[in-house]
Amino acid sequence: MTQIKRLPYKCPSSNNIKIGDWQVSRAGLAQPLETTMPSWDPAVSIKAFISVTINTEEIIKECGFMEDAVLSLVAVWKSEGTVLRGIGERIPLMSKSGLQELVINVDIEGLILAAWVELSINLVLLDAGSTNKPFIAKYPGSILFQSDPFRVYLQGEGARFPVEVIDFGNTQYPNDAAWALFWDPYNLHQTAHGDLRLYINSRHDRVREAVSTDKSDNRDIQETIRFDVARMLIEGALRNEEFINSPEAYSPDSIGFVIKNMLHNYFPNMDFSNLRDECLNTQTFEPKLQEKFRVFHKKD
Repeated sequence: MTQIKRLPYKCPSSNNIKIGDWQVSRAGLAQPLETTMPSWDPAVSIKAFISVTINTEEIIKECGFMEDAVLSLVAVWKSEGTVLRGIGERIPLMSKSGLQELVINVDIEGLILAAWVELSINLVLLDAGSTNKPFIAKYPGSILFQSDPFRVYLQGEGARFPVEVIDFGNTQYPNDAAWALFWDPYNLHQTAHGDLRLYINSRHDRVREAVSTDKSDNRDIQETIRFDVARMLIEGALRNEEFINSPEAYSPDSIGFVIKNMLHNYFPNMDFSNLRDECLNTQTFEPKLQEKFRVFHKKD
């Protein structure tokens, strides 16, 4: 039986909010974001943007708010393979904003995606202001409008490995550890999707919450995990003689291929043998990785 979903408060009509098409920038040029990414690489972020034409003044009237109400346009994403979700750019809107054409950006780390990612735009209530009428949204976070989700299938040459939340008390890992990367650095021919696992300890409440929500308080933990996983993959591969001698020998779905692309992305002009020597013999290699991955830098 078909269900009709209606929100218990007034929402804007489509006449006053027009959503464009998702795009990406390649070589400085805007190009449409396709529904599949056959060359997707989990070592690289997905950076997309979309234009929105919105008449905030009319929407505030339609929804029954007073002029002191504050709304926000938010880019939202979720990924099936990792069961993670998050937000991109947020743009506050007030009645005096009137008619605007805006561009909203979203930047998603490839290492936290798998299978597919869905992008959408939400119009959210930030502050209902002084309105006291019935059938009007009153709570911050109420969604007044949501665009149709745009799904991108990630069919890259090295699919993202899964993240699993498990109880470390039933494993080889210490009971109170936060996370662990399960992989074999001596067999980089294994598949990235099938033979890599990032385990999150279900006993560790803060870390478990951090990987499942996108609250600002959790972002430092997410950043730490992202860097630690990348560091382990890079350092493990650079200690593998087969990888150093034959980096082109790995099939597109293998762990070795993913790490090779990651190194080419962050060290485009450096020989892998030199990287190995620096990794093994200097104390500056890990700080250099911190710089390359922009650890704890504010997002642009």
